Amino acid sequence: MLSKVLVFAVICFAAAHSLTIVSRSEWGAKPPKKVTNLPTNPPSHVVVHHASSPSCYSKADCIKRVKSFQDYHMGPDNSWDDIGYNFVVGEDGNVYEGRGWGKQGAHAKPLNSKSIGICVAGTFNGAAPNAAAQKAVKDLIAYGVSNGKIQKGYKLVGHRQVDNTDCPGTAFYNVIKGWPQWTAKSLNIISRSGWGARPPVWDSPNQVIKPASFVNIHHGKSSSCYDKTSCISKVRSYQNEHIDGKGWSDIGYNFVVGEDGNVYEGRGWDKNEISPNLPNSKTIGICVIGTFNNGAPNVKALNAIKELMSSGVANGKIAANYRLIGHRQFDSTDCPGDALFKIIKGWPHWSPYSLRNAH
Repeated sequence: MLSKVLVFAVICFAAAHSLTIVSRSEWGAKPPKKVTNLPTNPPSHVVVHHASSPSCYSKADCIKRVKSFQDYHMGPDNSWDDIGYNFVVGEDGNVYEGRGWGKQGAHAKPLNSKSIGICVAGTFNGAAPNAAAQKAVKDLIAYGVSNGKIQKGYKLVGHRQVDNTDCPGTAFYNVIKGWPQWTAKSLNIISRSGWGARPPVWDSPNQVIKPASFVNIHHGKSSSCYDKTSCISKVRSYQNEHIDGKGWSDIGYNFVVGEDGNVYEGRGWDKNEISPNLPNSKTIGICVIGTFNNGAPNVKALNAIKELMSSGVANGKIAANYRLIGHRQFDSTDCPGDALFKIIKGWPHWSPYSLRNAH
């Protein structure tokens, strides 16, 4: 019965949004050389492109255009496994399936492992795509979110934001900047030198388990910060407390997140977190600056945590099947605060794992 309800909901969505997706078989796609599934699925980003080509306004012409994209991407100039995009949109208002949902594309290298790439056929520096194409892009994104193919909190970016390119064209880029969930930047990690970290008192041990099998969330039990200068001051105070007050070799956390949306490098990816009673040799510790018993961190901080975890998985620093925990699951503490703990319990990978079964 449930499956019938879901099918009915999908049909109703498609009818309401007039979304037409032309399948690979329908446009005559070549078989891929290899298929790679997205390691971050559903993906956290949507990357919008133009193709630097003539536009197309009929299904027959758009099919020719999509075939030419695939030929170019798989040809000697690129030698990719398939067409680079997950989907291509024509100014006929149709969506053409490229690599499709759940597959890693080859369209924006820094984000390939955690994004869906949508290309509009045409060149859009001087003028934006027509209303039919813009509607198709928005309807495709909405369909992806409603069916669990794209994260609800996804970030929308233009290709030029992550690569040295004018894509998706200046006119089209100015349009998407006004769409919901467009973001001015992606993950921003402030290095230790960037926040003025003290050198470690002694060398911290390297993680024994790589990639890390746990991500452990903390709060700092301090006031919050909302700009880079204030957050740097807080991170320095944490390091001073851990070295001078607790006698540790360095700040205890691998990373610290501020409500300015930045991530501050602590011990970094490859060193043990320091936190009593934790399996430190296999955890990445992420602390959010502030106290979150009564209220949760803002959206900037929550998105930064999710971005950091996605980046860790994509770069082999965090296991794809990692377990997400809160500090209180391993220690007698209210950390990471009732409000933040309630939120992370609703995130993918949260685990009820605790001290009782830690060893």
